[in-house]
Amino acid sequence: MTTTTQEFSAEYAGCYVDGARGIYVGEIVQDLAAGFGWAGECLGAEEEWYQLATIEAEEFLNSLPSPDDYSWSWNDGDFGFYHHCDDDYRTTVCEVC
Repeated sequence: MTTTTQEFSAEYAGCYVDGARGIYVGEIVQDLAAGFGWAGECLGAEEEWYQLATIEAEEFLNSLPSPDDYSWSWNDGDFGFYHHCDDDYRTTVCEVC
C-alpha cells in the first residue's frame, strides 16, 4: 500500500484537468490521485465502475491535509484544487482562483 504525507496549501490552487477532455476527465483525476497515494484501481471511461472510481479518487484527494477553505472539486466541468468563499463550495468558487 502506498502512503503519502502530501499536504496541499494555497499555492496548489487552480485547475488541474480541463473539462474540454470530456468523459476522459475522470481518468486524469484517478491518475492524479494515484500519484498522491490513492490505492484504488484506475479505470478507463469505457469501464463499468468508472464514475465510482472517479468519485473515490476525488474523496481520497479531499482526505489529504489542506486548508479548510480549499478542496478538490469540479467547476464548470473542470477539476482542480479550488478556494471556496462560503460553505456551498459546489456552486460558489472564489473568482480569485
